[in-house]
Amino acid sequence: MTEEVTRGVCRWLDDQVFITLRELKLGIGRRAHVLGLYTERTMVMIEVKSTTGDYRSDAKWLEYVPYCDGVHLRRTA
Repeated sequence: MTEEVTRGVCRWLDDQVFITLRELKLGIGRRAHVLGLYTERTMVMIEVKSTTGDYRSDAKWLEYVPYCDGVHLRRTA
């Protein structure tokens, strides 16, 4: 299910003219599920969550903030 959400996020970013990268390793020992790069030097990270509990309990996304212009969380239905 998480893979389906990740593919959907990538399609949405593609529609918004973002270049997408998946499973990008960061210098902090973490990885971004999806990174979107826009032509105007805008970078967003999308963290995909598999459950509502995982979504609510996640705090590591705060570590991503210095690496991008925006962080988005997406969970499966």
